[in-house]
Amino acid sequence: MVVATGAAQLVFGLASNSVISGNQYIQIGGSADGTTIKAGGDQDILGGGIATNTTVDGGTQNVFGVAIQTTVANGGFQHVHNNAFNTIVNAGGEQNVYIDGSATGSTINAGGIQIDWGFTIITTISGGGQYVFGSASLTTINSGLQAVESGGTASDTTIHGGGQDVYLGGTAINTTMDGGVQSVYGGTVVQTTISNGALQYLHGNASMTTVNAGGQQSVYADGAATGTTINAGGVQVDWGAANATIVNGGVQYVYGSATGTTVLSGTQHVQAGGSADDTTIGSGALAFVHAGGTIDDVIFAGPNASLVLAQASAFTGTISGWQDHDSLDLGDILFSDGLTSMAYAQNNDNTGGTLTVSDGTHVATLHLLGQYSAADFALSSDGHGGTLITDPAVVQQAQLAPALHG
Repeated sequence: MVVATGAAQLVFGLASNSVISGNQYIQIGGSADGTTIKAGGDQDILGGGIATNTTVDGGTQNVFGVAIQTTVANGGFQHVHNNAFNTIVNAGGEQNVYIDGSATGSTINAGGIQIDWGFTIITTISGGGQYVFGSASLTTINSGLQAVESGGTASDTTIHGGGQDVYLGGTAINTTMDGGVQSVYGGTVVQTTISNGALQYLHGNASMTTVNAGGQQSVYADGAATGTTINAGGVQVDWGAANATIVNGGVQYVYGSATGTTVLSGTQHVQAGGSADDTTIGSGALAFVHAGGTIDDVIFAGPNASLVLAQASAFTGTISGWQDHDSLDLGDILFSDGLTSMAYAQNNDNTGGTLTVSDGTHVATLHLLGQYSAADFALSSDGHGGTLITDPAVVQQAQLAPALHG
């Protein structure tokens, strides 16, 4: 049936394959299948009505009932005030999900738009755009964009390509990325997982991020990251503030500030202009403070932990936890047998002491917490002109006794 401009069709039973340039009203208990809505045409699905396999070709579908398998394109609109399932939005089409509406299983292709003030779930974005002012769950982004606006929340998004932008007042929770970009512009993201070439750009706040192999978290001057875990092959570049980071085989580059970093394995690089405080270095791990960088309150938390100070003479922090096979590399203290000197002076209260190392020109004054003696420190060359301090393993007399008297 053809419904011309100015005409109307009232559907109480079943209408099939109608072409609408006027108005089609699907009443309670009514259903329409295979309708095509042309420019200027309207299909109103009232409460209790159902429309299936509709093509919105420049017209408008208003959903107060249920719409299933709608295709929207060429300047067409779908306005959802109740339930829409499996909508396909092609170039020039727009799906608007209002506060009283929900859309399940929508696909947003290139040139298509979904605007979500209500609730959307299991949306697939393949070149189009989703703008979230309400709630979006289980979105998959192959290409295109999900923009989480003020008041909006996106949860359980998977990003293979394209991007997710999170603006001030917006929140993204539990995003999984194996490609694409998550950009945070004043918003908040929680529990993002970044892998396989994916990137996170922080101009806002991120907490509990996991960076896996091939992933990178970039924290800009107006950004902050808390509780990031950097696994093997992952990278964090910090120009802003990084707090409570765990380096678990990956690399942290600090150009801003890093507080409370734990290096279980892998490396923390504190670059020129960067500062680190309360860094814990685990067994076999490394913290490297480059010229122009600073570090305070370093904790050695295992044997074979290493701290490199390119400008040891400028170090003013404290060191604790020093133990067997740990090492300190003093880059600006030149090593030469007979010229490089070392002295350890214990504090009067026996809670620590000062290790002084000099090459005759430069002096490093290292403040240690804990009970040590001069025997806990040995000098050698670091192989690059600087001085290496190690804690040689000490065999206790009690351990030797069985062998001596056995």
